[in-house]
Formats: sequence, C-alpha cells, structure tokens
Amino acid sequence: IQNDQDSRTIEILFGIPNYRYKVWLIRIILIFTIAYMMMILFTFLSSVLIVRFQFLKVTSQVMIPVIFLGMMAFMLSTFIRNGNGTAVVMIIFGIFFLILQDPLRK
Repeated sequence: IQNDQDSRTIEILFGIPNYRYKVWLIRIILIFTIAYMMMILFTFLSSVLIVRFQFLKVTSQVMIPVIFLGMMAFMLSTFIRNGNGTAVVMIIFGIFFLILQDPLRK
C-alpha cells in the first residue's frame, strides 16, 4: 500500500474514487473476522476444558465491545494521525473508566 501511487495496482483493484477508504474498510473487516475466529476457538476450548457454556453466544456478546473499542481506536487514529498517540489516548480512556467503574455501576 505504501507504493500504491507508483504501481497504481490499488486503483485497479478497488476503483479510483475513495480507494483508500475501501482498503482500510476491507482491512478492518479482516481484522475483526480473524479476531472473531480466534475467540471462537478459545471459547470453544474453554467450554470443553473448563465449564460448559454456549460458546457462540458468548463470543458474539464479547465481540460487541471489541468492535466498539476497535472502531473508536480507528476513529481516534484518524484524528491523532499517530499510532503511539492513539495507544496512549486509549489507555487513558481505559484507566478513566476503570477508576469510574464503581460510580458508573451505581
């Protein structure tokens, strides 16, 4: 993708208008799909080895915050334009909500 201006292969694959957004959309969909498949594997192993539960239902419920946090990190990375800065902001958000865990629960 770094040399897409020179080789022009990305434009051919994804079409000319807004091709960068299509590439990032496909990339993030693949990331969430791989994460979902890995979590299915681990929840299935937990269901077999530790305690019985509906592993597909649990995996689907766990994917909701994973997708939310992933999309929030992606949005912040477009604003901040730095991966390390985005990581710091996400850690600060996590610590903030960890501190407010009990007051938010009540």
